[in-house]
Amino acid sequence: MKTPLGKLLLEQSELFLFHNATARAGSMTNDGHRRLYTHESGAELTRLLERMADATGIPVPAALSQVSIPVLSPGIKDLTPCVPCQATHNADWADLPATINEFRNILTKMVEERGYEFPQVPVMQGNGIVTVGGGKYWAGIAVSIKMLRESGCTLPVEVWYRGDLEPVTPSDVADCGDVRFIDTYAHAAANGGARILGGWESKVWAIANTKFDRILFLDADAYCLEDPTELIAGLATSEPFQYWEDTPNQKTSIKWDKVWPKATKDIPPVQGGQLLIDRGRCWKMICIAQWMNQHSDFYYKHMFGDQDSWRVALDAIADRSLWKCRSSVNSTNSVLIVSENENPFIIHRTSSKLFPPQWREGNARTWDGISLIVPGDDRMVKHWSTFTVSQI
Repeated sequence: MKTPLGKLLLEQSELFLFHNATARAGSMTNDGHRRLYTHESGAELTRLLERMADATGIPVPAALSQVSIPVLSPGIKDLTPCVPCQATHNADWADLPATINEFRNILTKMVEERGYEFPQVPVMQGNGIVTVGGGKYWAGIAVSIKMLRESGCTLPVEVWYRGDLEPVTPSDVADCGDVRFIDTYAHAAANGGARILGGWESKVWAIANTKFDRILFLDADAYCLEDPTELIAGLATSEPFQYWEDTPNQKTSIKWDKVWPKATKDIPPVQGGQLLIDRGRCWKMICIAQWMNQHSDFYYKHMFGDQDSWRVALDAIADRSLWKCRSSVNSTNSVLIVSENENPFIIHRTSSKLFPPQWREGNARTWDGISLIVPGDDRMVKHWSTFTVSQI
């Protein structure tokens, strides 16, 4: 590239490498269908280089590329360019020693805050319910919202969905009070971009970006049998991250030697389908979990999705005051029963999901699933029956 005066600023090959390094920081694995590229840093830096060169005729060193650090919403500096991933195009890159060391070093730097500055805690307001999904998951979310209202919960609800990939039908819950819909793809594009926004990654994205102060997060296949308002309010005077312990088979789901070799492994496995979070008081942990999930092409190779990222972040930060495990879930016939005071509180249908048009009368396999009723679950059957009639 030359200025109008003909001075050579950067060789074409060097400019190409410069642009590629800044515009496509990582995310070069084979499962590209889960990628959403919205970073504009590379194009913006190239434009800036051209403008400066044309205006001044002063060469800009290629080292300037190191100045640009991609920022993940909400303002998390992403120090991990994932160079081995770019260089190898190898499906096994996540197991390469160079890759493992790179992520381990960055996580250490974030945890210990050595030369790393987290974004300020954003302005937050009020308590609420956050859930994620649409498309085939929409029916379950609609039933969940209706059951919340029937339980007496009047808190606002946020539904985060991925645009046309996960359509929602707001009219189905028009009679359910304050229900807000956020297009995760549009939000990402307007707030600095996302590396990856698959279903699991979107859960942490919503938790990191909701405007609520204290939340109950619910998976799309989970619903409350009782009003959670008091539990959420109780976060103000107790541990800021509260969860229920997952089933025993999840105790060994993390390859600690790959993600955090210094782990104590004392933290019970997190069941990620329902979480109580005081966001302001565990903001650092949320930022770390968001960063890990935005690098799920590495981390998910060594752990079970988003829920294990919370466990790793808690272990790495090593602050016992941050978390509370309320109790263990009870697993029965593809349904997790989350209890409070020994009474069923949340039902999480891990396999027996509410997917129309599968759940139609006469389909014995799926309707058998709806018969897995615990005390209070008859309300779900009522709402589901009403909902499916309108869908068939």
